[in-house]
Amino acid sequence: MTIVRSERGIENWHLKPFEVTSKSKVQTVELKKDWAEPGETLTGRVLLDGPIQQNHIVQIRLVDEDGRTLTRKNTKAADAPFVSFEFPIHAWMPMLLRVEGALLENNEEISSAYTFARVTNRHQDQFNFVVWNWPSGDLSPYGSQSFAKHGVTAILQGGAPSFSLAASNLSYVPYTTSFRMSSHTVTAMLDDHGIMKNGCIHDPAVMEKWISSVVERQREARGHGVLVYSLGDENAVHGSCLSDHCLGAYRRYLQRIHGTIAALNEQWESDFSSFDAITLLEGEKLPAENAPRWFQEFFAQRLQKNRTDNEGGGEARPLRSGCASVLDNRAAWQFQGILSNPGTTPENRMFDCALPRVAQYGQAK
Repeated sequence: MTIVRSERGIENWHLKPFEVTSKSKVQTVELKKDWAEPGETLTGRVLLDGPIQQNHIVQIRLVDEDGRTLTRKNTKAADAPFVSFEFPIHAWMPMLLRVEGALLENNEEISSAYTFARVTNRHQDQFNFVVWNWPSGDLSPYGSQSFAKHGVTAILQGGAPSFSLAASNLSYVPYTTSFRMSSHTVTAMLDDHGIMKNGCIHDPAVMEKWISSVVERQREARGHGVLVYSLGDENAVHGSCLSDHCLGAYRRYLQRIHGTIAALNEQWESDFSSFDAITLLEGEKLPAENAPRWFQEFFAQRLQKNRTDNEGGGEARPLRSGCASVLDNRAAWQFQGILSNPGTTPENRMFDCALPRVAQYGQAK
């Protein structure tokens, strides 16, 4: 920088940037794992490039968000192209560390590089203030700081947790999944054949693939620090579509409840030859004449209101076949309540006199 001064002060100035280079430099900092639990060891290496001299020292530092060096190590650079390091991780350390590797010549830094590491902190066994969603964009770090300043301790959000959360020592509640396609209601999630667009949840192959994908998406959150995993609050699929897998689940439920087909026929005044003979009526035959009164009224109400989703919009469309479980989100919830907890609670027992009669919507083979 050149400055021109006079008795009146600075008259003018000019500067020209220049770059300081060195043939010897730090290429990168690599970590064996970019997170560690308190009590574990953070390990990695600093990769060097160029000629290494006798007076070269590699300094590795763990630095917090405010730029304070928490711990450091000096290692004499050898002929090897890298220097390995390890640091014990303590519970008092912040959730985000900047791992710096610097090359020193005559105790002067001539090159450096860094990467980030997380210290896992779940904030469990304490009072927590959880907020849904964190700020995004360029101002995200300042939003996270403001959250922490005002008492927030954890963020509920989908996707991988950002570094700004770790920098503000905020733990994470991953919104792991919401099993729906395009709406909160079951009917909007079915294809033209009445099958779930995402695949039937009673199909073991479909569910194994889906669960594996959900688990895989949460791996990055694990290293950050998970307070608890959220299974979603907008799930609309409760075991009801027109696939053979769902029908099989319903047949198994009826057999578990009644024991024998004779007992079912006696209770519901039907004449099925076996549980496998229970099928679904075609849509135009719904509701059956002997259907429970609650279902007949409910079916008529849905058609009259012309609703297919929980927002009340859209046009009701006839289905190829079905029962109460494919007409409305609420009915599907009731259907699942029977499948999951048949007659075990007062709430479910109120349906014992209703939903099992769905069996009568079927026809004997």
